[in-house]
Amino acid sequence: LEEAVNTIESSVAEFLAAASRIAPGCVDARIDLVSWNRTSSFEEQVRQVASSDILVAIHGASLVNSLWLPPGASVIEIFPARFVHPMYSRLSAVLGLFHFHVRASSEGSSPNYDSIFKGWTAAACTSDKRCRIASREADVAVPLDKLR
Repeated sequence: LEEAVNTIESSVAEFLAAASRIAPGCVDARIDLVSWNRTSSFEEQVRQVASSDILVAIHGASLVNSLWLPPGASVIEIFPARFVHPMYSRLSAVLGLFHFHVRASSEGSSPNYDSIFKGWTAAACTSDKRCRIASREADVAVPLDKLR
C-alpha cells in the first residue's frame, strides 16, 4: 500500500508540474491527494475544497465541489479519451473560476473500448449512451505533453 501511495503522489506531483504551464498557482502548490467516499462528510468536503486554489478531478459529480472553491481558483477537468461535456466549464464561468480541461489517452483502456469506439469523435461519443457508459468505465491516463 505504501508503494502504491508513493507512486500516486509522485504521479500527482509530475501532473501538477506539467499543469503549472496552464493553470496559475500550480508551481508552489501544496498537494493534498483526497479521495472522497460514502463516509466522507459534506462538511469535510466543503472545508477541503474551500481551502484549495486548484481542483483537479476526472469529469464527474465530484466537480460539483467547485462550488466551494474561492473566487479566482482553477479547475482542471480530466475527460476520458472520447468524451467531452461543457457542464463544468459553464459552472466555472458562472463562479468566476479558471477552467482547463485535458482529454486522457485511451492507451491502456480495455481492448473492447478501443476496438468498438476507435476513431469516434468526442461529439459522437457524447451523444451515444453506450460510448458514454464505456468512457466512464475506461482507465484514464493523462499524457502530460497535452498540458503544454
